[in-house]
Amino acid sequence: MQTIEAIAVGIRTERYGEITVASCYHPPNRTVEIQDLEALMAIGPALIAIGDFNAKALDWNCLTQNYSGAVLKRFLANNNDVHAVGPEEPTYDGQGRTRPDVLDIALLKAIPLQVQLEVVYEGSSDHSPILLTVGEPTPPGGTVTKRRTNWAQFRAEMQRNTALPRIETVDELEAAVMTLETDIHTAEARSTTETVEIFRQDYVGELPHATKLLIRERRSARRRSIRTGDPVDRNALNQLSRRVRAALDEHFNERWRKHTEEINEGAHERNLWKLQKILRTQRKPIPPIHGERGIVRTNSEKAEAFADSFELQCRENQLVNEDEDHEEEIERRRDLEWTPLREVIRTKATKAFEKATVHTNPLVREAVDYEAEDRTTHKRPKTQLRDPG
Repeated sequence: MQTIEAIAVGIRTERYGEITVASCYHPPNRTVEIQDLEALMAIGPALIAIGDFNAKALDWNCLTQNYSGAVLKRFLANNNDVHAVGPEEPTYDGQGRTRPDVLDIALLKAIPLQVQLEVVYEGSSDHSPILLTVGEPTPPGGTVTKRRTNWAQFRAEMQRNTALPRIETVDELEAAVMTLETDIHTAEARSTTETVEIFRQDYVGELPHATKLLIRERRSARRRSIRTGDPVDRNALNQLSRRVRAALDEHFNERWRKHTEEINEGAHERNLWKLQKILRTQRKPIPPIHGERGIVRTNSEKAEAFADSFELQCRENQLVNEDEDHEEEIERRRDLEWTPLREVIRTKATKAFEKATVHTNPLVREAVDYEAEDRTTHKRPKTQLRDPG
């Protein structure tokens, strides 16, 4: 894409399949192109593209319309499965130079759910973040189901129930694959436990009532500052932002102090070890699985990527440039009869004695140059080394 910057992730859902979410940005000094919008929509069959498009139109609650907005409207008219939604309040305050307006919108393609888009008046940037709620919001105080798998038990289940079959035909191969898949699901179900826990919106606990009122007051001040553009209102907003930041820091520090005090109790020594391990361990993200054509996302694509990898590894080694002379040399050396160690030592000793008889040192010559006695068994004289002078 030439005029749109985007980064996307795929989310697998049980009911609606895979939904792709893309964060997008279109610079204000460039005009959006139809081919870029088509390429963006081609990322996935079900897509949520959200971000700063700088494409204004009255259809998604903007005050005016620009050329990029007209191009986007023409694209939406030709694609019935894509529609745009915008918040009812401005996402850009204008900083006193321009009127506040809606710049951040969401493009939805084949999303069979109700959506709600609202502006979150947080932070100090001139762009306010937007929150897109898809489907029904999670009610406060709900529950969440967590699944934990005992991998040691899973390994034991697989070793106990899985056997190596004899495979000679394609039908036997298909049957073996189905049996292995069934064994994996059975072992996973037997070694996994599920627990239902209370869902908490914030891991730091409930915010104090005074802090909530302060945040609500800051949001009202931000709306007023965007609507009026008065420096006095902006100054009041900055003061409230500093007060909110200080209140949140105090709350987080207090929660952390209580958390560490609970861990320091004698019954939670193991929790203290876990906490320091988590704080000291730098988690590395799991890299994505790559196939022949790039990153794979669906289960079928992942299975094909693994199959291609195993097929490439588990095959007969085929040398492209075979050196026949080198192969013959290896075969010839393998068939040679090695000289016995006794013969090697005898040859080395003979050469050493021959060199000693002509050595310049008289002591060396005397050590090897002597007349042996005429006996069946000859022994070397004990006092052979002597000073010739």
